Amino acid sequence: MGPLIPFPLPDPLLTLHSVDESEEKITLVVEPSTQSSICPACQTSTTRRHSRYSRAIQDLPMNNKQVELLLLARKWFCDSPSCSTEVFTERYEWILPKKRRTLRAEELLRKLAFSTSCLNAEKLSRHLHLPVSHDTLLTLIRHTPDSHEVSPFHGILKRELVYQTKYKTREVAKKSLFEYIGFFYNSKRIHSTLGYNTPNEFERMYGNSAA
Repeated sequence: MGPLIPFPLPDPLLTLHSVDESEEKITLVVEPSTQSSICPACQTSTTRRHSRYSRAIQDLPMNNKQVELLLLARKWFCDSPSCSTEVFTERYEWILPKKRRTLRAEELLRKLAFSTSCLNAEKLSRHLHLPVSHDTLLTLIRHTPDSHEVSPFHGILKRELVYQTKYKTREVAKKSLFEYIGFFYNSKRIHSTLGYNTPNEFERMYGNSAA
């Protein structure tokens, strides 16, 4: 039996080899247990392994610490004579190719980004032990489809303020947006994704717990 952790890995087909815990971070060394893979180009199954390499992946926090998955990923040969791909990297349902965090971690960050401003969400992500920059949060927002079920900060901003006001100058508009975000949205407006707290209340709660 391998090491035990208090929450499930992002994929039940992952084998946990070891757990390394420091003061701020927990590193989990994991490897897929599957013995074959599907070529993404031609959808042909193969059992012929090419090589192995490691990927550092950010996951949901655990025990008030950052979690990093050190994935022992694999490359495979494609044996289909009609496929132009000779060697391919394995694909997973829980993380997109070339990404550095799991889909479940991205989903949490996306909810934070849409629940408040990205600068505020950046602070919250640090308190949640899932630190990212506000530029990363902006990228998440830009890459989110319109149909995604989140609480859209920009939609709320337009609906509650912008569409209700006619601005005479750019400076007046900037002042109005600043006051709305700073004095109402972050301090008075509650959000279901933040446990029906305001962004400021949520930040204070996690700030105190992280101190």
